[in-house]
Amino acid sequence: MKKFANGDIFVALDIAHSQEARSMAAITAPYCTGIKIGLEYFTKFGPGDVRALCAEIQKPLFLDLKFHDIPNTVAAAIRSVISLRPALLTLHVSGGLAMLRAAKTASLEAAVKANIPPPLLLGVT
Repeated sequence: MKKFANGDIFVALDIAHSQEARSMAAITAPYCTGIKIGLEYFTKFGPGDVRALCAEIQKPLFLDLKFHDIPNTVAAAIRSVISLRPALLTLHVSGGLAMLRAAKTASLEAAVKANIPPPLLLGVT
């Protein structure tokens, strides 16, 4: 797992148009650690677009989807996005301890199965 340091910068691509997001990513790539994709962008353009964008700029992905549901659903959602190789992934902590544990287990197991580093899970409130 990549260690991030104080001062690392992830550019938030919370932009309604895919081409604008690609332009912003290209412009900022030399100066940032990675890119952050939120729920609106992910829902509008889908994982294929996110995968293509990440391939273009070759930077770590901060996937800010704030997963929050029953433990099995969150675990399945994490298994679904692990192929995007997120370096960071958000969970809403109000989902409770069982959900957080299921998320951790799913992220570790899915990453091992895909032979990729597991994402750093971030809890948001």
